[in-house]
Amino acid sequence: MLFGDVCEIVPVSFGIDSRWFEVARRETASSPTWLAVTRLTKGKIGDLFSWAEPMFVDGNRRLVLIGPKQEDLAIPNWVDYRGPASAKELADHWFPNATGIITLSRHPEGRPQLMLEAAASGLPIVSSSLRAHIDLQNEGCPLSVVKDRDELAQTVTHLEDSQVNLKTGVAMRAWASASAGTWDDCAGRYAALYSRLVRGSH
Repeated sequence: MLFGDVCEIVPVSFGIDSRWFEVARRETASSPTWLAVTRLTKGKIGDLFSWAEPMFVDGNRRLVLIGPKQEDLAIPNWVDYRGPASAKELADHWFPNATGIITLSRHPEGRPQLMLEAAASGLPIVSSSLRAHIDLQNEGCPLSVVKDRDELAQTVTHLEDSQVNLKTGVAMRAWASASAGTWDDCAGRYAALYSRLVRGSH
């Protein structure tokens, strides 16, 4: 639809709480720890258990699953399920010690705030080819979109290299800062728009 000189649509990106930009990541342990932070439903879990099993079942790396159990799903015994966690617990403990985030959701969603917070924390993200995830990638977010079990294995192994992990984390945080920034940055964007409207009304 064309609005001509009647209306102009200006999208304004939401911000990210500053606590996530303040997360200080630690050196990844000899046994990498990957996080899946999600509501436990069939759609949100997606292919996580089936695709990740070959990589995690031997115990050389760890998959920690965090989130409320909203459906009666069977959780494999090689998954370290911790239940729900507060934002403070994620920011203070889980994110600083993680190698990265894995989200293989098949649940249709909008702009995933958890992924923005992980990016602001400097965490590499490995995701399914969900439209929302591809949209983030198209916006310049350096997350890794995988389409099958083999791509997941290759990507996880690649990101476990300490130098690759660090470089990716720095790029994730830089993208989050430039594309969304904090809520103060978001407020500044709205203030600029309101100022423009006021000037235009006289």
